Amino acid sequence: MSDVQRDGDDFVDQLPALRREAMDRVAEELYQWLPLDKYREMHLWNEYNDGITAPEPAGVRLTDTALALSTAKDPVAVAMLQELEEVAEEHAAGRLAEGVVQVRPAWPPGGDVTLLLFTSNWWSLAARRPQGPVVVMIDGILGLYDVTNNPQATAPVARLSD
Repeated sequence: MSDVQRDGDDFVDQLPALRREAMDRVAEELYQWLPLDKYREMHLWNEYNDGITAPEPAGVRLTDTALALSTAKDPVAVAMLQELEEVAEEHAAGRLAEGVVQVRPAWPPGGDVTLLLFTSNWWSLAARRPQGPVVVMIDGILGLYDVTNNPQATAPVARLSD
């Protein structure tokens, strides 16, 4: 990630760029996403095929570090999930500008798997649909959060990818 200075307003001004940089990495991971065990197996297979007999462990993916998003105590998370519902409704009604919600093919080419991306002023969402992780990054809560099985996010994400 970029060099970050945590000096009050300067840090707040850097949050969108940091979030964009992290979500670009997440999107790249989701493009060719595999479950963790398959990802490790593929890494070892590639290393052995390249002639490396003592490979390093597979690198840590951001998607594997995402924490479950708990909304019980955090008003920022509650607000993000409410806005996600509103965005899904606007998208379903065709009221969002073109390109606000990006849906593009994911790997393998020609399959029915898509990559869903959405960015607001203060949070971003990336999902691999129909199976795969759904993660969000929120400026108000530093970190990456998994909402794959969060009941408040499941239906809106499904509507966004339709």
